[in-house]
Amino acid sequence: MLPSVELLVTLLQERPGTIVSFNRLRMELQANIASVRLWFSHLEKLHHCFLVSPYAGKLERGLRHAAKFYLCDWSGIKDEERRFENLAACALRRWCDFAQDWGQGR
Repeated sequence: MLPSVELLVTLLQERPGTIVSFNRLRMELQANIASVRLWFSHLEKLHHCFLVSPYAGKLERGLRHAAKFYLCDWSGIKDEERRFENLAACALRRWCDFAQDWGQGR
């Protein structure tokens, strides 16, 4: 199990800012999709990565699009454009967390 989680971390390190497809990760890791979702949620709880769901005014439109994932530590990303996008996502998330802590809502 641990080698699979290490491979998942390596795969996520290579493609931040992309749409997360648990089915594709399941095929690459040769694991159960429930296990991949569980490992990903554990990585989120450990502040390794986070998901950004699409925002749409209507629920139906928001559910059609998949969420993107970003890494909390963008320093290891080699591609400059992805690193900058990840940096911007982390800054926006930090601002949202700050606003939520001060009672501004989600």
